[in-house]
Amino acid sequence: MSFDNVAEQNISDKVSKAFDSLKDYTNVIEDERFRLKIEYYVFLWCIPILFLAFVGLYAFFIYDLTSNRETFSRWINFIPYTASIPFFVALIWLSVYLKCRASKISIEISTRLFNIHYLEGLMKMTNSLSITPEESVRKIDHATELLMNNYLSHIKENYISENDISKLEMSELKSNPYWKVLQELKDLIKMIKK
Repeated sequence: MSFDNVAEQNISDKVSKAFDSLKDYTNVIEDERFRLKIEYYVFLWCIPILFLAFVGLYAFFIYDLTSNRETFSRWINFIPYTASIPFFVALIWLSVYLKCRASKISIEISTRLFNIHYLEGLMKMTNSLSITPEESVRKIDHATELLMNNYLSHIKENYISENDISKLEMSELKSNPYWKVLQELKDLIKMIKK
């Protein structure tokens, strides 16, 4: 093995070790992404389960209505069935909203993790394609310096307070058509109570 090959291997090993130590910090992000995937699938399965429960309740209502017509002579007897409709609609909407939220956050985390792994590959490629070990070290040092400066400039942009998150969630809720229907129902109920 020539000196250049040994030097290239040493540099590649150092890059790998650096990114392996970075994995200790990204394990928290990996765990969060795993939890988000579980959350996504839980709410994804809640949607058809809630829909089937609603259809089952509707079928029970039709059966009860046809077999006990005299019990449904007054409108108050319909309340247990009609009150469940907004409840099921709200639960289905909440499941859809939380599923989409988990999906969006998971995509963002996956993108950040991909960028880290892609960067590792780029540094190894730079090392292997450099003509001399000195050129390789110089290019990797330059790239590392640029990354550090870029990261430091973006720290301010990445900071999101709890208040900012609440504002984002409220803006998503307000733009959702189901939220508007629920607000109108709420206003209607207030008006009926008066």
